[in-house]
Amino acid sequence: MTSILRAALVSSLILAATPGISAAHLGTPVESLVMLDEDEVERLSKLIQTTREPGNARFFEQLTALGSIESFEAASRLRKSVQRPDVMVKAFVAFENYAGVSGVEKGAIKWLTEQCAGGSNFYRQAAIQGLVRFGSAATDELEVIVKRSKDPVVRAWALGPLLPGLQQESSPEAIRTIAENAEFGYTAPAEKMLEVLSSFVGPDNDEAFCKTLKSKKVPSLNKAVVIETIATRKGNAIDKALLSALKSKETVVQLAAMKALDSRGSTAQVSTLKKLVKSKDDAVRRQAIISMGLIRGGESEWLKDLAGMVRSKDPATRMGSACALAEIRTPEALELLYPLLNDGDHLVQFEALQQISNLRRKETLPVLIARINGARGRLNMQLLVNLRLITGEDHGSSSDRWMNWWKGVEETFEIPSYDDALAAENDRDRRRSESKTVSTFYGLKIVSDRICFIMDTSGSMREPGGKGDGNRLKAAKDQLVGVLESYPDGDLFNLIFFSSDAFGWEDELVRMTDDSREEALEYVSRQRPDGATAIYDALKLAFEDRRIDTLYLLTDGDPMGGTIDNPARIRQEVAAWNEARHIRINCIAIGKPSPLLQDLARDTGGTYKEE
Repeated sequence: MTSILRAALVSSLILAATPGISAAHLGTPVESLVMLDEDEVERLSKLIQTTREPGNARFFEQLTALGSIESFEAASRLRKSVQRPDVMVKAFVAFENYAGVSGVEKGAIKWLTEQCAGGSNFYRQAAIQGLVRFGSAATDELEVIVKRSKDPVVRAWALGPLLPGLQQESSPEAIRTIAENAEFGYTAPAEKMLEVLSSFVGPDNDEAFCKTLKSKKVPSLNKAVVIETIATRKGNAIDKALLSALKSKETVVQLAAMKALDSRGSTAQVSTLKKLVKSKDDAVRRQAIISMGLIRGGESEWLKDLAGMVRSKDPATRMGSACALAEIRTPEALELLYPLLNDGDHLVQFEALQQISNLRRKETLPVLIARINGARGRLNMQLLVNLRLITGEDHGSSSDRWMNWWKGVEETFEIPSYDDALAAENDRDRRRSESKTVSTFYGLKIVSDRICFIMDTSGSMREPGGKGDGNRLKAAKDQLVGVLESYPDGDLFNLIFFSSDAFGWEDELVRMTDDSREEALEYVSRQRPDGATAIYDALKLAFEDRRIDTLYLLTDGDPMGGTIDNPARIRQEVAAWNEARHIRINCIAIGKPSPLLQDLARDTGGTYKEE
């Protein structure tokens, strides 16, 4: 960039960013404008050094926007002035302003490449997010990083801009590069990755896909997407690869392989499914029984096997048998399924309820109605919703009222279409007024009796928020205190707080009593904001308690500092855990929208709210 062009750019930026500079300065000689540039670099440099994080991030943006060599030298020198990971990312991303700037772009790319190789994990991963903004201009550097970096997150970010070229290459080597290095959310969204991989066709590429399923270098979640990519493709090699994937020790791979073979109508996996029925993983055991049922159908011997499974001591086995019995749909199968509505395990009850309701059969209505009085919390709520969606009717929450209605229409009643019943339910929602006070958390109703609150106590929660002079954490604690003070005696609850780690108030759900209420409130009062945002670790801790059926997750930031920070990967992990759990996750995003929280709520049937 010439000094004249640089001065012109500087003048326009200074007009926008610097108080006291007027349009009259546009007539100032070039030498004076360059001096103004130097003065602005110095001013912004001091602001970056003296302003508390995260406020100094905007001064980084203003500094790099000057587009001069002097501003680049200052910005690269000031990189140590930010310590917070989120601010570090913003600072490095600000170097995007040098893209396309003659005399500066190459130096910025070289410098960012060097930063991707040193420092802490946070530092390297922030630097790569700046480098990828240069796109094709940094192709050579990104290719080297993908080949040589030992940081998988850095490699995953670097791969993103290279995808179009790899897709165009459409070779087995390109498949290997993508499969070994991609991470959804860093490289590209999952939908985009599936689109890219699906474009690789032909025998050689199919063979390469099959090889990735055996490679120890390919992450399990990537293998699951490869399985989804080839699930509909024909060929003995693909059949063999999917059958081999069933023997994987990775849960997400086994689940993906079972579902892919189900969709292909395969029967060759029976012997392996018999072994997976005894897997240590709940989700795998449940899915293995479901997959076995799709193969064996209505065989009399299979029905006998299921009759034994419904009496198993293992809840996941009983859950799988509920799904398999619903698939058979004969009167004999339903007679085995109905008692599971009263199973001693709440997850089995919920599975049976969903399977019976999904049938939308007239003969199931008396069974569902009879269960109303014994159902509590979320199960009761879901049972009533399902009855309305089957019948199109609403007779409140009393089993007597429902049974009286049923006795009057039993002979003539016809199940309406699902669309008609859903329309009636939506119309009731629009017309329904609140007839009773319900405890809420940020406006979200508390309807379960098996809940856990997951609360962010990271350093950013000290930012102002709520009413008065309080911060975000104080506002959240006030909301939580309101719930705990009104939560019914005898119902189950727990609290998990997280920052750089996750820690529970108790190891598992406890019953609400006067003593537990007082202890919980005192525990809440002790929480202080500090540290990172380990969302994954908090969710994992919550899922370890199998009695939980509803979560309320509150955070003001993106995942950072946890065991897993990639939002897309967290979403996939939670989906795998939830195969045999049916936990509903209600999410509250504080301060800014959260795509991760939106996805978690949508995936689990929960509610998402921004505060």
